[in-house]
Amino acid sequence: MGDRENDQPLAVGLAHHQTDLVGALVKLRWIKTSEAWPKGTWPESHWTCFDDAKPGRRSNGLQETDIGSVHQIRDGGDVGKWSWSMTASPSRPKCPEPTSGTAASREEAVRRVSECYERMLTYYNRHRADG
Repeated sequence: MGDRENDQPLAVGLAHHQTDLVGALVKLRWIKTSEAWPKGTWPESHWTCFDDAKPGRRSNGLQETDIGSVHQIRDGGDVGKWSWSMTASPSRPKCPEPTSGTAASREEAVRRVSECYERMLTYYNRHRADG
């Protein structure tokens, strides 16, 4: 809301996130949602996360590789905080961990999506050796 953090693009270190997950490298990339889906109407603070090697995908299209998003809350009691949501769900039963929440900063929200996705991959034992 007017502070410098919100006017800047996602920090370089967050645009591409890699984590070694039990011998499998998870490579996530963040794209401004308005650029990923230009026909929609999206706030400037809305970012979507993609895993191009997402297990169980039928294609390499954006909708098949979308794993979550973050955006800054503009109204209500949490105004200024960042909402995060990990939307990937390859199978049932549902992963028992929380898959959404709020964070104080964009960086924390991005980290939470990444960590939640990694926990989900671990829970379903869907590691990729192809890195």
